[in-house]
Amino acid sequence: MATVHTVMTSDLWRRSGGAARRLAKLPFALRLEGSTFLESVVDLAFPEDDVWVIADYKTDRGDDPAFAVRLRAYRKQLRTYSTAWSSLAGESVKEGVIPWTHNVAEKRVEA
Repeated sequence: MATVHTVMTSDLWRRSGGAARRLAKLPFALRLEGSTFLESVVDLAFPEDDVWVIADYKTDRGDDPAFAVRLRAYRKQLRTYSTAWSSLAGESVKEGVIPWTHNVAEKRVEA
C-alpha cells in the first residue's frame, strides 16, 4: 500500500489526473525489424497540450553499483516505448519519464 500511496500522491500522478485521458498498464505489441516483435506494457500515458507523456515506473532502489548500466537500458526502453506510441497511436510524445515507486518524489529521470 505504501507504493500505491507514493505513486498516487506524486506530482506526475497529479499531472495525469488533470488530463482528458489517463491510461495505465496499457499493453502493446509492435513489429520492430523482420521477425522481431516487441510486446510490453506502458505503465502510464496521458496527453498534455495535445501531446503525450509516457511513464515507465521502476521498482528497484537505484542505489547499487550496477544502476548506471540499468539506467541506460531504462532510458533506451522508454525511448522505444515513445517510438512505439507514436507509431501505433499516431500521436506525438513530448516527455518520457522514469519514476521510481519506492520514492517517486525523490528520484525521477527523463529519457
